[in-house]
Amino acid sequence: KVESIPEKFFLYAEISGIVLLQDDVDNIIQRQAQRDGLVLAKDIVKEIQEEEVKYCEQLFLKYNILYNAIDNSCDYIQFCEIVDRM
Repeated sequence: KVESIPEKFFLYAEISGIVLLQDDVDNIIQRQAQRDGLVLAKDIVKEIQEEEVKYCEQLFLKYNILYNAIDNSCDYIQFCEIVDRM
């Protein structure tokens, strides 16, 4: 089970936007195996990514906290543009 950051944190910290780093499930599994020696099932990784997006959608609807999902193809300039829009 993945724990979400409590909603109160976003309010108290006055977070104006969230950037989700998402990637291909196979890439995530490979990197995690190399880093942690832990191999998660594809369906679990996919579910985690879906839950992250759902949580961001909830935060947007409740508190108008913007979010944007990026992957590792996002370069520095693109990242800065995304953050500036938040």
